[in-house]
Amino acid sequence: VMDEFSAAIKRAGLKGVEVIPTGCVGRCDLEPMAEVTRGTDPPVLYIRLTPDKARRVVEEHLVGGQVVDEYAE
Repeated sequence: VMDEFSAAIKRAGLKGVEVIPTGCVGRCDLEPMAEVTRGTDPPVLYIRLTPDKARRVVEEHLVGGQVVDEYAE
């Protein structure tokens, strides 16, 4: 999932975006997960991610500015 986030970010031409690995922050049952922050918007925690879901998060949230509610905790 992390590799797909990185690849999707690169394909989208996004600059200044970091992908940082972390632990499960006490919710290992929801892995893989990612916290996504866009600009000054509050962070969104995405759970039970797959590579397809990661691509959609990049396209819709990071590029389009719309939270993908069905993947968010």
